[in-house]
Amino acid sequence: MRAQGLNALVLHVRPYRETSVLVQFFTREHGRFSGVMKGLRTRRVRQRVEPFILANLSTSGRSSLVNVTAFEAKFEYQLGVDILSAGLYIMEILKRATGEYQSEPRVFDAVLEVLGRLDAASREHSANEPLGKRIAPSLRSFENTLLDELGYGIDFTRETQRGRPIQPDKNYEYICEHGFREVATSPADKASQIMLGADLLMVATGDYSTSKLAGIARHVHQLGLRALIGPEPIIARMLLLKPAQQFHD
Repeated sequence: MRAQGLNALVLHVRPYRETSVLVQFFTREHGRFSGVMKGLRTRRVRQRVEPFILANLSTSGRSSLVNVTAFEAKFEYQLGVDILSAGLYIMEILKRATGEYQSEPRVFDAVLEVLGRLDAASREHSANEPLGKRIAPSLRSFENTLLDELGYGIDFTRETQRGRPIQPDKNYEYICEHGFREVATSPADKASQIMLGADLLMVATGDYSTSKLAGIARHVHQLGLRALIGPEPIIARMLLLKPAQQFHD
């Protein structure tokens, strides 16, 4: 693939042969692919190529493994130790959910947006608001865009089986790959699975402003992601800070 001036985010870097590295990129124009950067591990070359760097990229070659002919870093997202696991979570989902050369411009834009918010959260310090609460809305928004763009979007406003609108005063559970179903059990009896319709309708508007709403979105999105990327656990998720109770402020 011969291309110039690609907008590329570095996802992963590993040694390749004696002096080169194999870099996995996610680009706005051509999606995810791998490229070889030759001679990068010699003393004469001092260029930094690491995950979370956004760059202008040029490539050449006809095989699936291209040669990187130019790499100019534009910006590096600085994620603090307590936020790095959230960044790794985004990278892992992205690698598992997208295929090689699967162009997803809106997903690319959503990745840059969420990384930008995590970068800002790393630079800000608030004694009044827990870190997890500050970054949760950004993660939920990214998950929602990813699911929508890849054909696994979740409709928080309607029962899937019968097609009826979600009622604010009714209780629902989400069935993976099927959608929402009305149930008689109250939220207090089965808090990890039963959700109030009024809360679902708020999440449908993109409202993740409370830990309760963000927790509902997280629960449903994780089930949606399971359908998209498979049942294997998300490794980076295990590193995330212990979340607050999913459905309680």
